[in-house]
Amino acid sequence: MGEREHLFSILFIAVTSWLFINATIATRDIILSGYDFEAKDNLKARAVHTQLTVLVKIVVVIVIIFAVAQVTKVSEQTMELRALMSAPDSSTAWDLRCKVREKLVAFLQENYPDSLPRVRAELNRQST
Repeated sequence: MGEREHLFSILFIAVTSWLFINATIATRDIILSGYDFEAKDNLKARAVHTQLTVLVKIVVVIVIIFAVAQVTKVSEQTMELRALMSAPDSSTAWDLRCKVREKLVAFLQENYPDSLPRVRAELNRQST
C-alpha cells in the first residue's frame, strides 16, 4: 500500500471514529432532553444521566482503542499490531510502549488464549 493510500486509510479511520463518537454524544443529549433536571425530585433523571455518561465514556474509549490499534501485517503464524500513543519525552514513550504491549498480550492471554499462535516441534530421541 502506498503512502497516499495509507494516509487516506488513517484519515478515514479518524473521521469515522470522530463521527461515531459525536453520534453517541448526540444520542445521549437527545435522550437526556426528555428528562427534567430542574424538578425537585429528579432521582430518575440523575440516574439516567449517570448511566448514559458512563456508557458514553465506555463507547468513546472502545472507539479510540479501535481507532489507534491497527493491524499492520498478518501471516499464517503472526499478527502485527500498531498502537499509536504519545508521551512528553522519549523515556516515558518507551515505558508507555512496553506497558501497552505487555497489557495487550496479557489481555489476549486471559481472554482469548486460543487466538495466540502456537508453534510445535516434534523431537525424536536418537539412541547412542
